[in-house]
Amino acid sequence: MTDEAIQKHLFSAEWYQNSKRICAYVSCASLREVVTSHILSDLLGKQRQYADTKVYVPRVEDMESQMRMLHITNMDDDLILNHMNILEPTPLDSSGNPRDEVMQANEPLDLLLLPGLAFDRKGGRLGRGGGTICF
Repeated sequence: MTDEAIQKHLFSAEWYQNSKRICAYVSCASLREVVTSHILSDLLGKQRQYADTKVYVPRVEDMESQMRMLHITNMDDDLILNHMNILEPTPLDSSGNPRDEVMQANEPLDLLLLPGLAFDRKGGRLGRGGGTICF
């Protein structure tokens, strides 16, 4: 599937449209991932429109690829390039406060968008093995 076909499918899905708390990755061209910039822009637009919508993206915490999913409100201001040239959220927001973490949220996630090299019909994922969410 092309990026455009995946985005079209996602945007038209009721489960996507009804999601309020979403974790998504910020795509990296060098890793040949499905481009998420349009998806993230759409989600951040929803977040500005609806107070109960939250968007979280990963931040690599250490050399063992431990990650935290941090809340963002704007792709231009909230994201910086890490040591691998992948955009990730700054640890502090523009006011100097620690960002909200998905694992500390009071509400459960509705949707998790993650990259994968391939998926089987049961949802099994083949990835690159480059990250672990910190609990």
